[in-house]
Amino acid sequence: MTTTRERGPRAGLGTRVAARGAAAVVAIVAGAASFEHIASVAIGAGERTWVGYSLPFAIDGLIVVGVAALLEDQRQDRHGRLSARLAILVGVTATLAAKRGQRAAELDRPAGGAGRPGVVPTGG
Repeated sequence: MTTTRERGPRAGLGTRVAARGAAAVVAIVAGAASFEHIASVAIGAGERTWVGYSLPFAIDGLIVVGVAALLEDQRQDRHGRLSARLAILVGVTATLAAKRGQRAAELDRPAGGAGRPGVVPTGG
């Protein structure tokens, strides 16, 4: 007599844990990169330091709140709110604009790190 393994709530637990762990790592890396981009552009543009370090939380917070609202809508079998979609769109757009601004600032710097605080150009 052969027995089959019954599927219960723990079926695929390892896969779910691995997927969530991988998603968490990606989210942490993306969040850290986004924070650096937004803060460096804001401070480089002359914002006060506390404002520069606060902006990433406000901008990335839009994305987090938008995703949370869409997940709530999904759990309740509702169509995703337009406000949630707009929050995500604005947050992602601002993050990408900050990355682009950071890259433009890097291209404007002289070679060898001159003009960057704490970086001394070396000869050669």
